[in-house]
Amino acid sequence: MRAPEDSLQVFGQACGDELSLQCSDARGRCYHLPPHVCACRTESGVVFLDTRRDRYFGVGGQHVAQLADRVVGLLDSAHPHRDPHDQAVSIERVKEMARPLVKAGLLCPGSHERVPRNLRSIPPPDMERPYSVCQDDRSLRAIDLVNFLNACVKASWYLRCFSLGSIAARVSEARREGDGFDVGRALQLAHRFQILRSWTFTEKDQCLFSALSLIFFLKHYGCFPYFVIGVKTAPFAAHSWVQRNGLVLDVNPASVVHFVPILVA
Repeated sequence: MRAPEDSLQVFGQACGDELSLQCSDARGRCYHLPPHVCACRTESGVVFLDTRRDRYFGVGGQHVAQLADRVVGLLDSAHPHRDPHDQAVSIERVKEMARPLVKAGLLCPGSHERVPRNLRSIPPPDMERPYSVCQDDRSLRAIDLVNFLNACVKASWYLRCFSLGSIAARVSEARREGDGFDVGRALQLAHRFQILRSWTFTEKDQCLFSALSLIFFLKHYGCFPYFVIGVKTAPFAAHSWVQRNGLVLDVNPASVVHFVPILVA
């Protein structure tokens, strides 16, 4: 990922002018995420990803769950972590916590916006399926090498020229959901990709490039899994992988199970 250890910023005490809230929805949610912002809950608070600037921001501390409950797209998160003491927090305290997030362009007042499509949920990784990279290359064909090289060049170009938001949008637009998903075929193709990757580059410190390359490689064969970015805190880290349902195609599922998906495309 792109230097996540330097990207996380934890907001301190709120300051600035008073925030005028628009009316909340029936569930009391009075903020929404801008189209270019993704967010998720972690054990330590809430992490935001600004996909235009490719930067992460974090907010934690007491009562952060109360703020998260008032944001469209976070209320039904798989990681609510609600503190029972938060229930008595006033709307004024929520506004105080939200103010620097609004100023940073990470939240918008009002609940009228739809949940961004890249906040779609994805099942937890299937830990029952073993992960291994077999070095038997007898199934490889010349076209696999051509497709692998094309996928790597395209991934490198995307990462140089586009933001994460643009990349996610292009990946989503290219997907054909109605074609079904053949698990056996996907595993076979991912196995070929892993062999070719072992000859050319290591995934270490290149998870974003590796995952995106696999997405483009599989697309050549009409296979459309999801491109996932996940985060964890204490300490902060971000990771990318490729998944469809509970099947993780490019890494050991145990290596991503502690990451909370923040972007799924």
